[in-house]
Amino acid sequence: MAEDFRSASTRHWNDASLLFKAGQLDNANHLLGFAVECAIKMVIQTAGPLPKNPNGKRILGHLPDLWTQAKLYAVHHADLMLELQAVNPFLQWRIEDRYSISGHVSSSDLTPRMTAAKAILSKAGVMP
Repeated sequence: MAEDFRSASTRHWNDASLLFKAGQLDNANHLLGFAVECAIKMVIQTAGPLPKNPNGKRILGHLPDLWTQAKLYAVHHADLMLELQAVNPFLQWRIEDRYSISGHVSSSDLTPRMTAAKAILSKAGVMP
Protein backbone atom coordinates (compact mmCIF):
# COMPACT_ATOMS: atom_id res chain seq x y z
CA MET A 1 0.00 0.00 0.00
CA ALA A 2 1.39 3.35 -1.03
CA GLU A 3 1.25 6.11 1.54
CA ASP A 4 -0.42 9.34 0.53
CA PHE A 5 0.00 11.72 3.43
CA ARG A 6 -1.73 14.62 1.65
CA SER A 7 -4.86 12.60 0.93
CA ALA A 8 -4.92 11.08 4.41
CA SER A 9 -4.44 14.48 6.06
CA THR A 10 -7.31 15.97 4.07
CA ARG A 11 -9.59 13.03 4.85
CA HIS A 12 -8.83 13.14 8.58
CA TRP A 13 -9.31 16.94 8.65
CA ASN A 14 -12.67 16.71 6.88
CA ASP A 15 -13.92 13.99 9.20
CA ALA A 16 -12.61 15.78 12.30
CA SER A 17 -14.37 18.99 11.24
CA LEU A 18 -17.69 17.17 10.76
CA LEU A 19 -17.37 15.40 14.10
CA PHE A 20 -16.45 18.67 15.85
CA LYS A 21 -19.56 20.38 14.46
CA ALA A 22 -21.65 17.38 15.57
CA GLY A 23 -20.26 17.61 19.11
CA GLN A 24 -18.35 14.32 18.85
CA LEU A 25 -15.25 15.82 20.40
CA ASP A 26 -13.34 12.66 21.35
CA ASN A 27 -13.21 11.26 17.83
CA ALA A 28 -12.79 14.73 16.32
CA ASN A 29 -9.73 15.17 18.52
CA HIS A 30 -8.30 11.82 17.52
CA LEU A 31 -8.72 12.40 13.78
CA LEU A 32 -7.43 15.94 14.11
CA GLY A 33 -4.18 14.60 15.52
CA PHE A 34 -3.90 12.23 12.57
CA ALA A 35 -4.55 15.09 10.14
CA VAL A 36 -1.67 17.06 11.63
CA GLU A 37 0.60 14.00 11.75
CA CYS A 38 0.00 13.30 8.07
CA ALA A 39 0.66 16.93 7.09
CA ILE A 40 3.91 16.94 9.07
CA LYS A 41 4.99 13.58 7.60
CA MET A 42 4.26 14.92 4.13
CA VAL A 43 6.61 17.86 4.76
CA ILE A 44 9.29 15.59 6.24
CA GLN A 45 9.00 13.31 3.21
CA THR A 46 9.75 16.23 0.87
CA ALA A 47 13.15 16.54 2.58
CA GLY A 48 14.02 13.01 1.41
CA PRO A 49 13.21 9.45 2.32
CA LEU A 50 11.56 9.02 5.69
CA PRO A 51 14.13 8.06 8.35
CA LYS A 52 14.31 4.34 9.21
CA ASN A 53 15.93 2.30 11.95
CA PRO A 54 18.39 -0.53 11.13
CA ASN A 55 15.45 -2.96 10.78
CA GLY A 56 13.93 -0.83 8.02
CA LYS A 57 11.05 0.47 10.14
CA ARG A 58 10.27 4.18 9.94
CA ILE A 59 11.35 6.16 12.96
CA LEU A 60 8.56 8.71 12.73
CA GLY A 61 6.02 8.34 15.46
CA HIS A 62 3.02 10.27 16.64
CA LEU A 63 2.18 13.57 18.25
CA PRO A 64 3.29 15.19 20.43
CA ASP A 65 6.83 13.90 19.72
CA LEU A 66 6.42 14.25 15.96
CA TRP A 67 5.91 18.02 16.45
CA THR A 68 9.48 18.27 17.78
CA GLN A 69 10.88 16.04 15.03
CA ALA A 70 9.19 18.19 12.40
CA LYS A 71 11.21 21.22 13.45
CA LEU A 72 14.31 19.45 12.17
CA TYR A 73 12.81 18.96 8.72
CA ALA A 74 10.67 22.08 8.22
CA VAL A 75 13.59 24.46 7.75
CA HIS A 76 12.65 24.86 4.07
CA HIS A 77 9.05 25.70 4.95
CA ALA A 78 9.37 29.04 6.75
CA ASP A 79 5.63 29.53 7.34
CA LEU A 80 5.25 26.04 8.75
CA MET A 81 8.34 26.50 10.89
CA LEU A 82 6.79 29.59 12.49
CA GLU A 83 3.69 27.57 13.32
CA LEU A 84 5.76 24.77 14.83
CA GLN A 85 7.70 27.27 16.97
CA ALA A 86 4.45 28.35 18.63
CA VAL A 87 3.06 26.62 21.68
CA ASN A 88 2.19 23.03 20.78
CA PRO A 89 -1.55 22.55 21.42
CA PHE A 90 -1.05 18.81 20.87
CA LEU A 91 1.20 18.32 23.91
CA GLN A 92 -1.59 16.42 25.67
CA TRP A 93 -2.74 14.54 22.53
CA ARG A 94 -2.01 10.85 22.78
CA ILE A 95 -2.49 8.07 20.26
CA GLU A 96 -3.62 5.91 23.19
CA ASP A 97 -6.63 8.19 23.76
CA ARG A 98 -8.56 6.00 21.33
CA TYR A 99 -9.02 3.70 24.32
CA SER A 100 -10.14 6.45 26.70
CA ILE A 101 -13.56 6.87 28.23
CA SER A 102 -15.96 8.94 26.15
CA GLY A 103 -16.21 12.59 27.09
CA HIS A 104 -12.58 13.13 28.08
CA VAL A 105 -12.02 15.84 25.43
CA SER A 106 -13.60 19.24 26.01
CA SER A 107 -14.30 22.06 23.60
CA SER A 108 -11.60 24.09 25.37
CA ASP A 109 -9.11 21.30 24.55
CA LEU A 110 -10.18 20.95 20.95
CA THR A 111 -10.73 24.54 19.81
CA PRO A 112 -7.03 25.58 19.92
CA ARG A 113 -6.10 22.30 18.24
CA MET A 114 -8.56 22.96 15.42
CA THR A 115 -7.06 26.43 14.92
CA ALA A 116 -3.48 25.13 14.93
CA ALA A 117 -4.35 22.18 12.67
CA LYS A 118 -5.95 24.45 10.10
CA ALA A 119 -2.84 26.65 10.05
CA ILE A 120 -0.47 23.68 9.82
CA LEU A 121 -2.41 21.99 7.03
CA SER A 122 -2.56 25.28 5.13
CA LYS A 123 1.13 26.05 5.55
CA ALA A 124 2.11 22.48 4.68
CA GLY A 125 0.17 22.86 1.43
CA VAL A 126 -2.52 20.31 2.26
CA MET A 127 -5.37 22.80 2.08
CA PRO A 128 -5.76 26.36 0.80
